[in-house]
Amino acid sequence: MTINWVAKQFDGDAEKTVAWFHARNPLLGDVSPRDMIRLGRFERLRKFIIQAMVSQTRV
Repeated sequence: MTINWVAKQFDGDAEKTVAWFHARNPLLGDVSPRDMIRLGRFERLRKFIIQAMVSQTRV
């Protein structure tokens, strides 16, 4: 479900979605979303994604 939310932001582009999950993100403490999941921080990542989506719809 979370992957689908991210993919939707990239218009379903699988390559961009995979790249996003592998790239280090300074807004996540310079950790990749993939590593956050691996380290047991899925809930924090999920909240980050939801917040980003909500912020984007307000613009």
